[in-house]
Amino acid sequence: MNHIKKYKLFTRLFVCWVLVFLLPLLTYTFVFDPWQLFHKPWFREPLFIQNSRFQDAGLINNYDFDAAILGTSIAQNFSIVEASSLFGHSFINLSLEGALFSERAIVLKRVLRKKKLDLVILSMDFLPESAVGEYKESPAPDQFDFLYNSNRLDDFRIYMDWDLFKCWDLRHDCPQLLPGKRVAALNTLYFWQGDTEDDIKKRGVTGWCRASDTPYTHGWLTEIIHVADGIKSGKFPAREVLDKKFRNNLAGTFDTYVVPYITRYPKVEFYLFFPPYSRLRYALLQQGYQSVYDLYCWYIEYVVNSVKELGNVKVFGFEDATFPDDLNHYRDVLHYDPGINSQMLHWMAENKHVLTTDNLHEYLDKIRLSADSYDLLSVADKFRRCMEKK
Repeated sequence: MNHIKKYKLFTRLFVCWVLVFLLPLLTYTFVFDPWQLFHKPWFREPLFIQNSRFQDAGLINNYDFDAAILGTSIAQNFSIVEASSLFGHSFINLSLEGALFSERAIVLKRVLRKKKLDLVILSMDFLPESAVGEYKESPAPDQFDFLYNSNRLDDFRIYMDWDLFKCWDLRHDCPQLLPGKRVAALNTLYFWQGDTEDDIKKRGVTGWCRASDTPYTHGWLTEIIHVADGIKSGKFPAREVLDKKFRNNLAGTFDTYVVPYITRYPKVEFYLFFPPYSRLRYALLQQGYQSVYDLYCWYIEYVVNSVKELGNVKVFGFEDATFPDDLNHYRDVLHYDPGINSQMLHWMAENKHVLTTDNLHEYLDKIRLSADSYDLLSVADKFRRCMEKK
């Protein structure tokens, strides 16, 4: 009996000591709540953290909106103020940098359940190597997916970090294990590029040459020169048909992480758009890796045909515009300036550049011709010369 009493006493003391140590952290966490998971800021100015995988949860929980944008980095430069004005809705941008469709589905599922949305804009990124069920290893989904389930209590897991006590100083970034710059403007929360002089200098041939000694840019420029040399020699590229695995990846991903939400929420309008990468990017595929470009065109066709009977979805393609030809709009072969994001919003609001089964093949023929006729060899020579000067 004495052993039982001692055990009970020990258990109570242990619980009390745990509470003594954890209660200040939990109290501070709930009151300060840097990620705004439980409420909007109390006793401080509203600041947001530029780490969308974690910050999106707080936006969904505590901010009012009836329309959402969800894509990768190519969608982060959409202005929610401009989108709201054009469409007559209150927008939020929940785009996740570098996210696979599987990761975006975590956020999409939560926002559709939590909010009464009228419109969702989704980017249809071309990711043929990503299989259904695949997630990025860093950050792994278990680091953030618990923020998007129906259990609010386990959200405290993100705050089990004593460094949070340093976050009271709003002049500096919060030194958590989950980094992110603090910004005050919700409209440009996840913007990574603007129209400042510094941003403009990073675009186009001149900007890429200036950055040619950085690993990322050097890799792209080297690949461009490699493809051009192969075309000149006639030994490159190989024009084999890609394995069915890549088509299965694209179709399975779309069928698993996009279509179910369109059909499950028939009152929500979905705008799907294919990101307008630079013409140089498409030329590299069409002239250098034709089987990959064939796969890209097949992907567009698959998406358009898959949703043709659904009344709450529109598909947009902007590659037939002229701006992809101008590298001065691009930070690299994929990422374009915010002016392109703005133009796409206007076109979507005006129902321009809509892809249907009626105009699809004309569109595909036009963009294939544009990619095939692009002067890839001259562009490659420019990059070759500037890299030789480094």
